[in-house]
Amino acid sequence: MADNVELPSGSGGAIVATDDDGVAHHQYVKLEFGADNTQTKVSSANPLPVVAAANSGVDIGDVTINNAAGASGVPVQGGAATDAAVAGNPLLSGARASAAAPTDVSADGDAVPLWATLKGALNIADGGGTITVDGTVTASGPLTDAELRAVAVPVSGTVAVTNAGLTELAAAINGSSQMDVNIAASVGLVVDLGANNDVTVTGTVDLGATDNAVLDAIAASVAAIDADATTIIGHVDGIEGLLGTIDADTGSILTAVQLIDDTVQVLGTDTYTETTSKGITMGAVRRDADTTLVGTTNEFGPLQMDANGRLKVEAFSGEALPVTMTSTTITGTVAVTQSGSWDEVGINDSGNSITVDWAGSAPPIGAGVEATALRVTLATDSTGVVSVDDGGGVITVDGTVAVTNGGTFATQVDGAALTALQVIDNPVLVDDAAFTPATSSVMMAGFEADETGTDSVDEGDAGAARMTLDRKQIVTVQPHTAGGLTTFMASGSDGSSILVATAQVIKASAGQLYGYYAYNPEAAVSFVHFYNTAAASVTVGTTSPMFSIAIPAGSAANLSIPQGILFSNAGWSCAATTTAGGNTAPATGVSLVAWYA
Repeated sequence: MADNVELPSGSGGAIVATDDDGVAHHQYVKLEFGADNTQTKVSSANPLPVVAAANSGVDIGDVTINNAAGASGVPVQGGAATDAAVAGNPLLSGARASAAAPTDVSADGDAVPLWATLKGALNIADGGGTITVDGTVTASGPLTDAELRAVAVPVSGTVAVTNAGLTELAAAINGSSQMDVNIAASVGLVVDLGANNDVTVTGTVDLGATDNAVLDAIAASVAAIDADATTIIGHVDGIEGLLGTIDADTGSILTAVQLIDDTVQVLGTDTYTETTSKGITMGAVRRDADTTLVGTTNEFGPLQMDANGRLKVEAFSGEALPVTMTSTTITGTVAVTQSGSWDEVGINDSGNSITVDWAGSAPPIGAGVEATALRVTLATDSTGVVSVDDGGGVITVDGTVAVTNGGTFATQVDGAALTALQVIDNPVLVDDAAFTPATSSVMMAGFEADETGTDSVDEGDAGAARMTLDRKQIVTVQPHTAGGLTTFMASGSDGSSILVATAQVIKASAGQLYGYYAYNPEAAVSFVHFYNTAAASVTVGTTSPMFSIAIPAGSAANLSIPQGILFSNAGWSCAATTTAGGNTAPATGVSLVAWYA
């Protein structure tokens, strides 16, 4: 594993800072403090406030005490054994070294530092009076150093002691011995800390209620922080467990989504493969009654099926429902209700008889109107004769009836038929008769689609005209003595001007260009420009031509255009230059002939 965790895994979400120890993730947590609805981040400028517990006897272990400014502190590691070398950073009592006597504090009860000499010896002042030593002091002359060290010397009464004397006394006392000194409340005590600048305290040091309360609060805060850290580690472990569960669930979800996605097909593209393609099973609700299961339009509703599990469907009115029916034997009476018009239905009696109930009335035989008449289909493969009696009326025959004329037919022409015949007759004109536009009638002509196998006819025969498969008429151009194209010439002969950079008129109205021939006698390429613009309006080099052709030096170019190129403007023209977009005329000019209509 690696440090840090993404939540949720693989989602691109937030990254939670953690420390991966190879077994689990341990979340990094920043401490905040403050009243309800307020948060202050712990920093050197905003340290975590703590309250010392009331019990000064709690062992809080090793702690580091910093000053208020946040400077680096010294870890306090407990006391030191008597008559043993100092190791680590034990809690020591110190004094303020000063060569000058300290000044008085402002009031009784104020805290003051001990006053030591520059060498660390405590200074004892008598406050301008005397120093009283409790006990009995028996002196019979000067005491030797050995005598002072051997037994305790009781002192009674008042003894005047100078700083120099105390310093000498302190030097004479062995480090393993002790001297009890009762200092009056009004007198300051200066302790010389010696060369090591420290004081070793044997036993318990009572720091006072206030100091003990501060240390107790620190111990309680550290214990609370330790408990919170344990809780946070538990939460991180829980989060890691959840992340593992989420990761496993994500794999299951991915598998499920992929299975669902397998049933999605692209309409018109994907094909079905047996044992490979997947689908979703759909169910329906059994509904014996043909009633709806939805309350109003636009609501969702389930599919319905009958008691046999067959899906119910309904053919709407006007819709054609393709149904394939097999032969079915029906016994008894079948009620048939007509809906719309009926087509003919073939009924096989299977060698028996079919009885039709005419609702208690006689069937319409030989009488009645067409709407209620009995319709009968006659067999076409029978040689029998059917007699038809019109009952003194008229017999209507639907469809086409083949009639053999056994004599002379009387012709009867009614109004509609006569009109139709006259309309058909209108396009029929006498050969070489006059045709009047918008008055004379014409009849649409059809052509035979024929692009490969040309069919021929004999001289004088009638035949169908040919067309392509995309309905274009096929024609062959034949020479004719009348009509034809008009010639434009700019060759410098027969009175024409050779083509240079001045536009010349080809035609003063709209027309078609069907071909051209151009000769360039120059030593360099020349360009011929055709403009869909009247010559008077052309500025060579500025006006855009419809098209331009480049003719190599000393060469000619020609092109036949059977379909023609349309020039739609009322006047079109041409000119020649030495460059494609310039207006410099060739030195000699270009000889051009064009055919147009």
